[in-house]
Amino acid sequence: MTLPPDHWPRLKEVFAEARALPADLRAAYLAEACGGNEALRREVESLLASETPAKSFLETPAVLLADTAAKRLEGQRVGPYQITSWIGAGGMGEVYRARDATLGREVAIKMLPRIFASDPDRLARFDREARMLGSLNHPHIGAIYGVEQWEGVPALILELVEGPTLADRLATGPVPLTEALGIVRQIADALEAAHARGIVHRDLKPANIKITPDGIVKVLDFGLAKAVASDAVHDRSTSPAVTVSGTHEGVILGTAPYMSPEQARGQTVDKRTDIWAFGCVLYELLTGRMTFPGKTASDHIAAILERDPDWAALPVTTPLSIRRLLRRCLEKESARRLPDIAVARLEIDDVAGETGGAGEATASVTSRSRDGVWRSATAAAVVVALVAVGFAAWSARRPSPMTAPITFTLPAPEGLGYLAIYGALSLSSDGRHVAFVAVDATRRIADAATSPGALYVRSLGSQETKKLPGTDGASAPFWSPDGRFVGFIAGGNLKKVAVAGGAPVTLAERSTGRSAWSAQGVILFNRTGDLPGLYRIPDTGGEPTRVTELDGYPDEVGQFYPMFLPDGRRFLFVGGHIDRSKRAIYLASLDSKTRTRLIDVYSQPDYAPGFLLYQRGGAVMAHPFDEKQGRLTGDAVVIAEGVDSDNINGRAAFSVSANGALIYRSGPATGGTGRLTWFDRSGKALGTIAENGFYRYPRVSPDGRQVVVTFSRDGAWMDLWQIDLARGFPTRSTFHPEDDFNPSVWSPDSQRVVFSSSRTRKGVVDLYQQPAAGAATPELLWASDKCKTASGFSPDGSILLVDQWTNCGETSDIWALPMTGDRKPFPVIATTSIENAAVFSPSGRLIAYVSNKSGVYQVYVQPFPTGTSVQVSGGNGRSPRWTADGRTVLYSAVNETSTRTFVAETAFMAVDVTTSGSTVIPGSPRMLFMQRHVGGGMNGFAFDPTSQRFLLVVPDQKEFTPITVLLNWPSLLSKD
Repeated sequence: MTLPPDHWPRLKEVFAEARALPADLRAAYLAEACGGNEALRREVESLLASETPAKSFLETPAVLLADTAAKRLEGQRVGPYQITSWIGAGGMGEVYRARDATLGREVAIKMLPRIFASDPDRLARFDREARMLGSLNHPHIGAIYGVEQWEGVPALILELVEGPTLADRLATGPVPLTEALGIVRQIADALEAAHARGIVHRDLKPANIKITPDGIVKVLDFGLAKAVASDAVHDRSTSPAVTVSGTHEGVILGTAPYMSPEQARGQTVDKRTDIWAFGCVLYELLTGRMTFPGKTASDHIAAILERDPDWAALPVTTPLSIRRLLRRCLEKESARRLPDIAVARLEIDDVAGETGGAGEATASVTSRSRDGVWRSATAAAVVVALVAVGFAAWSARRPSPMTAPITFTLPAPEGLGYLAIYGALSLSSDGRHVAFVAVDATRRIADAATSPGALYVRSLGSQETKKLPGTDGASAPFWSPDGRFVGFIAGGNLKKVAVAGGAPVTLAERSTGRSAWSAQGVILFNRTGDLPGLYRIPDTGGEPTRVTELDGYPDEVGQFYPMFLPDGRRFLFVGGHIDRSKRAIYLASLDSKTRTRLIDVYSQPDYAPGFLLYQRGGAVMAHPFDEKQGRLTGDAVVIAEGVDSDNINGRAAFSVSANGALIYRSGPATGGTGRLTWFDRSGKALGTIAENGFYRYPRVSPDGRQVVVTFSRDGAWMDLWQIDLARGFPTRSTFHPEDDFNPSVWSPDSQRVVFSSSRTRKGVVDLYQQPAAGAATPELLWASDKCKTASGFSPDGSILLVDQWTNCGETSDIWALPMTGDRKPFPVIATTSIENAAVFSPSGRLIAYVSNKSGVYQVYVQPFPTGTSVQVSGGNGRSPRWTADGRTVLYSAVNETSTRTFVAETAFMAVDVTTSGSTVIPGSPRMLFMQRHVGGGMNGFAFDPTSQRFLLVVPDQKEFTPITVLLNWPSLLSKD
């Protein structure tokens, strides 16, 4: 196509502008200046190429080239979302309003450029980055709910944020100091949360910041500049396309006036690029003018690189500390720039205190001391939030539906961290106090013997926090109806402790999970060891009495997480069943063995007047519930999102009171996700082999070429997947609807994999093997009335070591299964203690295994098949592995508290082992390195003897996240 003559003046103009830019910024400028005029773009590129050396930026596609949508999409469906109206274009694509047909909520859908559909590399990059961005959950960050496809084009499903942008607000002129500081304080909160997760915005500007009608700031488009960048362009993830105003319809672009110097040069950027843009936004709020003005993109970039802001334009009333903060944010050399946005937040907090509370513009206020330790939200901020809803009215059963909801975070007290155990927090019935499990966040597990977490009680209306004595090792707290006692589980026993003081009292043995306490003095709990299920006991103690009947053990594995209704007779619980279609929330009574199925949701239930609450994925749902009739009515509504949950076990991380308060801990919807990451023996990370996912039990093949891992795509169904290390992506190898799981074991020739599954007989886990390629139907190796997991082959492949469990988890012994002949299993170590995880030495003459016969899990070594065992670990030990020369045993020393969590703080240990005849002689254990990873105990780790590398599942999320408090959530359900 030839350019018409009347377009030549425009060609000359665009060519002159592009020529004046640095080479690595020209493609981005052409994406804006030429829009959809491909003929114009080609002519300009041709002119530039005539004076540009080969291999220039023009030989690679523009990073953020966009096209205007050929048609509007009103009325179309994108996945479960019905598009209702067009909102606008620009920024990062076309944006539409849509209705979520599944959850009944309004969302925003951002349709990305069609260029994505024909660029597999970009699609893959976008998918990786979008997954990471979707993990962001913060009150000042516009949430990403998911990704869908429409005609091959990615569509981001976003939180619909109502209200004007900051650019709209600036159109009316400068913003008063107090209001400006309140706005940037919230922006700093958002950036701090994202930077803590390694996410950089890269395109922070007023048009990407909204202010909701109730004054809450929401930062939009976090990290999308990187998500949509093309891998084909060198480091383009750090430098979005350039535009002057960011308003050109249909063009995906960044914004020149807010780009840092390193970003403008196309260099690698980090969080200090956001700090620069933050300074630009703050300057513009105070002055009403751009920090680096200009008519064209090149004018802006020249000003950024060569000139300082007009400091005289700042209002004379601008405090000296804010002027100093602006100068530090806008240092052109990134090394001299403010190093962390938390410093800016602290400076703003100080000024807010001096000027009358600018930082109180939102109730979502947290603070951190200057030495980096989390502190509680200030008493003033919490009191302000509570007064806003009328704290006195909270003694009523139900708040006024006209009262607006308020959200704020509740950081752990100084030096403590909330333990990431599901159900490790509980709200009192009156909504005034929180019971939680916390650990010493200032200590690491250098000797793998850090004291476990303990129970604390905290008032929502003050900073008062009290540790309850004698509660070390506590989990699953729950309140007495009058708020005088907190019940909990410790050492496998059900206990209670008075909040006012005194020693804990043991009520029952062999207990687990969250319990419930009625106003009539009855406690419901889940008992272990015997036939599992729900039992009742007086709150003074006594003999437990069975309450519920199982629907055919072992098909129904138990009932869990009871919650009493106000009458004290009826209660809710979740039924655990091998048949997933029978997993549901039920209603039952102390007076009857019958039950009523309420809803097919496998989630810990909770109750508030008129509502059944449960989790679906990472969302807390409130479902209208007729308490008298005992039935659900209407539709469930989302009241909180981004809540930590465990879809596999039905556990959740939220608690609700009777008067409209909700507390929860943020986190991934499946709990325990992470990346498969290599480490050397010094603990240095060597890279990842798979993206973030729900992985368990990684095992490296003996030839070092493959990894087999248990993987769940949806957080519920477990299958075996294999990763070819040369190709670098997972391939599914089992496809049965029942779970295939537990540590898979490679044959010595790397040709077969042995795994566990209940696919043949529900409720009993048997052993299977299949070719490593996974094409054949798995062969049943060993079926018995006990659950079995394989742990290791002999070097010649003739013997398979197996853990055989009583009641699928009570006690275990070590057995040997011959792989030839009659294949008749025989016991190797069978005692009243737990023994498991046995692995052969490379010679086949020794085995290393784990036992709790000393009262603590330790690693032992003994000759095979019989001989005297010797403890080789110190402190505690799990998951033994041998080095290739057979001279050293590696093992993990896991904090016993963290074995109850998805994230374990682990010391990886080594101990040399020699023999004299049949006598085992251990050396002194030494620590190689420490690393937080997903899965303690048997989840363990993989070790590749050929390369001396460790393979761990490393979590993305932090273990110590603050508790979020949502007051008066029922007002979210009121119909206006």
